[in-house]
Amino acid sequence: ERPRPEYAAKAPTYEENPITRVKEPYFPPRKRLPRILSGIAVIIIMMTLVMIFIVAVIMYRVLVSIPLFQHASTRPRAQLIASFSSAIVNLLCIMALGRVYEKLALKMTQWEMHRTQTEFEDQLTFKVFLFQFVNFYSSIIYIAFFKGKFVGYPGHYTTFFGLRSEDCNNGGCLVELAQQLAVIMIGKQMINNAQEIIVPKVKAFFHRMKIKVDKSRVQSRWEEDYQLIENEGLFAEYLEMVLQFGFITIFVAAFPLAPLFALLNNWVEIRLDAQKFVSETRRPVADRAQDIGVWFSIMDGLAQIAVISNAFLIAFTSEFLPRLLYQYQYNWNLEGYTNFTLAMAPNGTLSQPCRYKGFRDNEGNYTMFFWHLLAVRLAFVIAFEHVVFGICRLIDILVPDVPESLSLKIKRERYLAKQALADTDTIMQWADIIESSVFLARLFSEKTRAIVIASSTSDVRLLSIGLVMLLLLLLLLPTATILLLLLLLLLLLLLLLLLLRLLLLLLLLLLLLLLHHHHHHHHHHHHHHHHHHHHHLLLLLPLLLLLLPLLLLLLLLLLLLLRYLLLLLLLLLLLLLLLLLLLYYYYYYYYYYYYYYYYYYYYYYYFYYYYYYYYYYYYYYYNYYYYYYYYYYYYYYYYYYYYYYYYYYYYTTTTTTTIHSERFRAIMALLYLQRIARAI
Repeated sequence: ERPRPEYAAKAPTYEENPITRVKEPYFPPRKRLPRILSGIAVIIIMMTLVMIFIVAVIMYRVLVSIPLFQHASTRPRAQLIASFSSAIVNLLCIMALGRVYEKLALKMTQWEMHRTQTEFEDQLTFKVFLFQFVNFYSSIIYIAFFKGKFVGYPGHYTTFFGLRSEDCNNGGCLVELAQQLAVIMIGKQMINNAQEIIVPKVKAFFHRMKIKVDKSRVQSRWEEDYQLIENEGLFAEYLEMVLQFGFITIFVAAFPLAPLFALLNNWVEIRLDAQKFVSETRRPVADRAQDIGVWFSIMDGLAQIAVISNAFLIAFTSEFLPRLLYQYQYNWNLEGYTNFTLAMAPNGTLSQPCRYKGFRDNEGNYTMFFWHLLAVRLAFVIAFEHVVFGICRLIDILVPDVPESLSLKIKRERYLAKQALADTDTIMQWADIIESSVFLARLFSEKTRAIVIASSTSDVRLLSIGLVMLLLLLLLLPTATILLLLLLLLLLLLLLLLLLRLLLLLLLLLLLLLLHHHHHHHHHHHHHHHHHHHHHLLLLLPLLLLLLPLLLLLLLLLLLLLRYLLLLLLLLLLLLLLLLLLLYYYYYYYYYYYYYYYYYYYYYYYFYYYYYYYYYYYYYYYNYYYYYYYYYYYYYYYYYYYYYYYYYYYYTTTTTTTIHSERFRAIMALLYLQRIARAI
């Protein structure tokens, strides 16, 4: 993926890309690290600001409920009014902070200098979603899981900034949670829909005022389109849908009507978006994408969080498990359940008897029912998570992401692509070989080291010379291999001769020892025993013992002569192999040196000219009309590349006698530059 234009413009140095081997703009990590840390610090500061606003809303709710409780007329609805008004205040704070942070996150992500557009979009998405998650869901999470859990009991209430920690109403926190969720979710949808209607019209009005539209003159279609406001992309649409997905999944157990309101909102918003995209904004640029990017990972994470959140909502926030345990241990009809959930205030804390919600004894300690209930709640959470995750995994296995028919078509397409690529590689390799041979023939025939663009020599003769030289180069390798095998065979024969000579020398030594021993033994028998009947055999034995060493010596001389002949042959083979290798490396080095020199110089010149041209027009469109030119440039670049590839493929497969690769490339470069100029 290419570097972003902002990255390329602001990068202080250039470094070679290890994959493409092309020098690209480079921003050192040591310079980027402080920027990234600054972005993290901004996120933490903004999240802290959200927490401060939540604490302020909690204090507002407590302070508003105090005077409402003091009046008898508003006492029955005091907590409802306080929670509803605080939810509206919270919604306004959420929307204001969200707008501020989106602008801030965009500036911080641009300042962090991410290299590619994918990295930039992923980082921006992650930053904005992380903040909006805390911004929208933190107050709801507080009511769902923390409110009323750390209140204390009469005589030992916990305080916060001098105010008593707020408790849930008599029916529990689930009703207040549903109310808070409804206000934030429905209010957010209403505000967003109002913005979808009003903001584009206001922007279009100011845009027309800015460019001073002359209605008396007949305008072309593109001029009328330019008067529309610029399309802002799909980031805001994705963010809205993902936040809505979180509302209808994470807290659906507390507010089951959330999916219905989301459906109604989406019905309305589809038509509003259609009106906005068709009538009020410029036509969006079509852009191919592999997937929805980091949004899929975010939605997958939200689905995992939703299972855990609903498990804790049912277990700890609702009255489902306390009622069930009471039915199991005491009374199946739930008679006396409300009285059972109320505890008496400890003695000496109040002037009159008082009951409060909690499973405590008269001294304020937790009862055994509380611990049983806690164990049941934890067991329910674990069992619920495992069952739901198991069902999700089973559905994921049984229902494939891609239908089998489509999967077969994809495999078929990949197979055909591999076959086409293999055929193309073969054709291109032969084309390169023939072209290289012609080029080498030109270098040898013209005896020049300059760049050869055109030649007056006959192309048919050059092609013949190049093919002959190529065959010579290809024949060198098998010849050298055969010589190496002969050398190995000769070395093996020399080794066998050496072993045979050693054996013969040992035999000669043994025969000499036997001769000496026999002579001594014969002399001893002649003087002492006088065995005359064996005397004629003993006379023949010395003669045989004398002849055998002579034969062995003669054989050794023959082997030595054969050895010197083999060594001479080995030396000749080595010289021949060395000569062939020198010839091979001479041709190889000479051929590749000039080939590399020619193509390096040619492509360097072509790339420099192309880069200069690209940079000039890139600067032009960057100052005037960035996005549309970006689209048209890539469209024409893709069209040119496809046309060039098709033309080159046709050219290399149909050429038989003439090759004009250099002229062809120069013509295509001029056509390419002409197309860029026409596109601009």
